[in-house]
Amino acid sequence: IAHDFNNLLTVILGNAQLAHRHLQATDPLQTRLVEIEKAGTRASALTRQLLAFSRRQRLERRVLNLNDTIKDVAKMLQRIIGEDIEMRIKTAPELSPVFADPGQIEQVIVNLVVNARDAMPPRGGHLTIETLDVVIDETYLQKYTYAQPGKYVQIRVSDNGAGMSEEIMERIFEPFFTTKEIGRGTGLGLSMVYGIVKQHEGYINVYSEPGHGTAFKIYLPASKNGVTEEQSATQLPLLGGTETILLAEDEEPLRNLAKDILEGLGYTVVLAKNGEEAVEIFAAQREQIGLVISDVVMPRMGGHEAHERIRKLDKDVPVIFMTGYSAETVQSKFVKQNKFMEGLGAALIQKPYNVEVLGRKVREVLDARRKR
Repeated sequence: IAHDFNNLLTVILGNAQLAHRHLQATDPLQTRLVEIEKAGTRASALTRQLLAFSRRQRLERRVLNLNDTIKDVAKMLQRIIGEDIEMRIKTAPELSPVFADPGQIEQVIVNLVVNARDAMPPRGGHLTIETLDVVIDETYLQKYTYAQPGKYVQIRVSDNGAGMSEEIMERIFEPFFTTKEIGRGTGLGLSMVYGIVKQHEGYINVYSEPGHGTAFKIYLPASKNGVTEEQSATQLPLLGGTETILLAEDEEPLRNLAKDILEGLGYTVVLAKNGEEAVEIFAAQREQIGLVISDVVMPRMGGHEAHERIRKLDKDVPVIFMTGYSAETVQSKFVKQNKFMEGLGAALIQKPYNVEVLGRKVREVLDARRKR
C-alpha cells in the first residue's frame, strides 16, 4: 500500500511543482498549487508513519551518541511543550554509542514528549529525559522474556501527567488507537515509536498508573564502534546537462513526470516500460546512454535484475534506483542494505521525490562518474 501510495504522491507533488515553475509569481493559481504541495507533503509524512510502525522504512544509520541527539532536539522540544511544562534533561557522561538513524531517534523522542505534554494537567507539570548505559542480564530476562542479553543504551522519558490504566497500556502501541478527542491526533505516534525501536533491534517498556504519571524506557543495543563524524552536506545548485538518460518506470504518469523534469533540465530521455525493455534499449544504445534511472518494482523484470544484466553489458554505467519501498517484495529487499547499494555502484531516490531531489541526484551521479 505504501509503495503504491508513494507512487501517487510522487505524481501529485511533482506535477504541482512543475506547474509552479511555469506560472508567474502573481498568478492566483500559485496559492492553489502551494496548498496541493502542503497536503501532499502531509500525506507523505503519514505514509512514513505507517512504514515506521510496520518496520518497513529505509533507515540511514550511523554510529552516534544519543546525548548529542537529545541536545540537538532539545530547543524544538521546549517549543513543543510550551512554557507551563518544565523539561529536565539528564544525560549520562561517557555514554556508549549506538548504531541508529538520528532522524528516526529524534522522531521517537519528539513523539514521546508530545504524548507526555498531552497527558499533563492544565496547570502544567514536568517531564524528564534521561540517558544511561544498562546491561540486560538474566534477572531482567526473567520478567521480559522477549529481550536479548547484552549492553544497551537506555532513553527514559517520564512525566507526572494523568497516567494510564492497564487496559489503555495494553493498546497504546496499536496503530490508530488514541484516547484524544477527534482532531487532536491520528493515533500513530506511539505505534511509530514502537516500529522505529523494533527496527533498530531495540525494546520499549512502559510503566504507568492513573494519577501517577508515565515512564517510557527505550533500550537500543550499544555499538562497539566509535561515533561517526557527520559530514556537513553542501547543497548543490540545480544544474542540468546534455547527457542521455535511460528511464525505466512501469507507471505511465511517473514515467511522464520524470521525463518532463529531466528534459526541462536539458537531458535527452529514453523511456522503458519495464526492466526487460530497459535491457533491450541499453543493449542497442549503450554508447549514448550515460545514466540509467530505474524503478525497483516493475512487471516482467524488476530493477534489480535489469541492473545486473545491464552491468554485464557495461559495468561502469551509473544507476539510480527509485522506490516507494515495499519490503515485502523480493525485488526491493536489496535497497535496505547501504553497503550492498554501494557495491552495486548505485544511488537511491525515495518516493515521493520532488523536482529538486531528482535534478540534483542525477547531476551528482553523472559528475561522480566523470571524476572516476
